[in-house]
Amino acid sequence: MRGTAPACVKRDVIKHRKYVKVTNSCNEAMHLKVVIDWGNDSPCLTYQPGEQWEWNWGRGSYGKVVTC
Repeated sequence: MRGTAPACVKRDVIKHRKYVKVTNSCNEAMHLKVVIDWGNDSPCLTYQPGEQWEWNWGRGSYGKVVTC
C-alpha cells in the first residue's frame, strides 16, 4: 500500500449500503484498491483512465481508496 489515491480518483460512497463506486478520472492508468476498516479490502487492480468499478463489503466500514 503506497498511500491515499489522488483527487482525480473519484469516490461515491453510500455507507449505509456498504457500497462505493470508484472512477479513475486521472490521465494515466492507476493501481488502486478500496480499504475497508475492520473488513475485507478489494483486490489491487489496474484501472485505465475513465474506467469505473464498484465494491460492496459485508463487514466493517469504508476507509479509503489507496494506490498499490
